[in-house]
Amino acid sequence: MIYEIKGENFMATRRPNYSGSIRKVSDNKYVAEITVGLKENGKPNKKQFSAKTRTEVSKKLNDYKKTLNLGNPQQVRKKTVSEYFKFWLETKKQELKPASYRRIDSTFRTYIEPSIGRLQFATVQTQDIQKIINEYQSQKSYSTIKKIYDLINCIFKYDLALPPQQRTATFNPCTNVIIKRNDQSYTENIKTFSDDEISKIKDKINSKTKSGSYIYPYAKIYILILNTGMRIGEALALEKCDFDFEKRVLNISKNMIQIKENGYYQLIIQPTTKTSKSNRKIFLNDTAISVAKELFDIFPDTPYLILNKNGNRVSPQNADKTFRQILSSANIKSNGRACHALRHTFATKLFEAKKDIKVISSMLGHSSVSITYDIYISIRQQIEAESFEDMPEI
Repeated sequence: MIYEIKGENFMATRRPNYSGSIRKVSDNKYVAEITVGLKENGKPNKKQFSAKTRTEVSKKLNDYKKTLNLGNPQQVRKKTVSEYFKFWLETKKQELKPASYRRIDSTFRTYIEPSIGRLQFATVQTQDIQKIINEYQSQKSYSTIKKIYDLINCIFKYDLALPPQQRTATFNPCTNVIIKRNDQSYTENIKTFSDDEISKIKDKINSKTKSGSYIYPYAKIYILILNTGMRIGEALALEKCDFDFEKRVLNISKNMIQIKENGYYQLIIQPTTKTSKSNRKIFLNDTAISVAKELFDIFPDTPYLILNKNGNRVSPQNADKTFRQILSSANIKSNGRACHALRHTFATKLFEAKKDIKVISSMLGHSSVSITYDIYISIRQQIEAESFEDMPEI
């Protein structure tokens, strides 16, 4: 069975061979091997060590087992949730992308550890998990709450898939946890820009200094988002080779995120986007082509679509900050709107043009049509209601 966390798949493992084995492969070489769970494809996740003597390789094997805190089953059962998470994440390290590893760790540290980190893993109850979910129910989006739940659930399912003598928990406390899907939170989050506001935003983006240079050099990326519906991370990860002006298509295959590690922020370019459906080709209208070509000219000496004034990649956070500056300069109240509102505006225009929801879902890169329907249900209802206003009376 596969469980999904932040776009990564984790398979509940069968029997990890935590004892390990040692074999002699030549006169001066011994190899130790230990299996810790399964890889995503279902094959054993094996770790190997080599040394000239059996004693040396045995020490390497035992040292590795200590890093996983394996050994006495009684000690394992006394692990706290934080300790067990560290062990579980270590077993997944080889099959995770570095960015995914960090994000999963961040999710645990931010939302789970403060509440149940010190509890013994074996003593966690359903009400402990429900308390976490309830705490964030009114503060975070459904998708964030689901990710929190999925991470906890995945760890317990991993544990319960082990042989009985190696399990820490006796049951999965996530089984009866209730996550309320507040549809109102979706409708409240759909914030768009009016035609008048879009006109003002474009004027500010196109404004120049007395010397003739753009005040906001990379800001035309916002117009590109407005005409393609890209996520901000997808737009900032673009390279010039992603554009095919002759075929009028844009290839979306990367995503940019910013993470904080050891007190410093890092930009990570993920080779895949948010979901498998996010890898897609987007049709480019005339405005999108014109804007992209202008960006090519503004930043001629780089393979990347845009850079900041220091010649570095632009982070999603700084892109949002610059966009809010443009809104302020245009005397437009943000009301919680940032770059993502451009994506919502694009989608709303498609609905108003009565485009097929399957087409809209594909262009937005949603994992399913139902996601598109759920997010934009209020927009659909509003458009449908307006369509009945001019109905003839019979």
